[in-house]
Amino acid sequence: VAQTGERTVNAGGVSIWLPGRECPFMKAGVYDRHGARLEDHFRIVRGRMIDPEADYMVPFFNRVAETIRAENPDWLVFAEFDPFQTLGGHPFPQGCPARMVNASHWYDIVTLVTKTFMYPNAINPFNGKMLEGREAILQHYVSQLARIKASSEGLPGGAPTLIGEFGIPYDLDSGKAYAAWARGDRTDGPWASHVTALELMYEAMDRLLLNSTQWNYTASNSNDLAAGDGWNQEDLSVFSRDQHHLAAGADSGGRAVKGFARPYARATQGEPVRMRFEAASGVFSLTYRADAAINAPTEIVVPAAHFPDGAQIEAPGHEIVLGGEGRVIALRARRSGEHTITIRRAL
Repeated sequence: VAQTGERTVNAGGVSIWLPGRECPFMKAGVYDRHGARLEDHFRIVRGRMIDPEADYMVPFFNRVAETIRAENPDWLVFAEFDPFQTLGGHPFPQGCPARMVNASHWYDIVTLVTKTFMYPNAINPFNGKMLEGREAILQHYVSQLARIKASSEGLPGGAPTLIGEFGIPYDLDSGKAYAAWARGDRTDGPWASHVTALELMYEAMDRLLLNSTQWNYTASNSNDLAAGDGWNQEDLSVFSRDQHHLAAGADSGGRAVKGFARPYARATQGEPVRMRFEAASGVFSLTYRADAAINAPTEIVVPAAHFPDGAQIEAPGHEIVLGGEGRVIALRARRSGEHTITIRRAL
């Protein structure tokens, strides 16, 4: 970054406060007109250095649990705390209520802030080192998400992890894909960076067998760089009304659909061990420890974006309950033990 000059803003010193009013923070002594700050103003309360998570978040989580469970005792509490704490390997604090879900948010910070997906070489923002190649970027994501998952271990009784929010800005590179769309380009080309970014993020989650929720869906989203999702110039919606075109069918309006419409096991007749999807070859595999006593099949979603002509199923030791003609494949293991299901894109 190069400094090109200086400009004085509000040279007349016009106050933003109404006549007779003043900044409540300055009045409380948090800072003065010369910029000096009282660093400990919010950190020391009644003479004691506070712990924001233990002193404020834990009581809040417990109040939420008490309130909602007065209505339904079975309801879960989805919670997160400071994301930089979880990325730093800190567990949830002691004293949290039972039956919680770790719903921490996660983003590739560099991509989110710069609105540029650096590939095939990227930067680790936590240590400044280069990430060279696809596998290095993937491992960078895996290490961050693994720390988030590990933070669940301290919760009472253990807890599942649902990445409560993640995604990418779709206005990457100053909306380069939008400009291509405006020129009439309806190929996958303009969305290549978006798809690659999402593939790597989902591959990292698959390696850790994590569930996630992508932020976001905005029905009013447009390709206008000044509008986007309609808030704070964010533009992370998987859908835009400007991406409507009849040839896309049910996926009309979707952006970089191949990046997030991936096959996955939505229900497993036992315990998942490994899940992988290779988008280029169209091969999905699930290894799991089956429990034949479970009277319900394993269900695998096979989206049209990657399986337009259906799927070929390899599942030794299984009864196929529902084949690949639809978008869900259901299979029941005949015996307990470790099994692998492989699903290939039909040619």
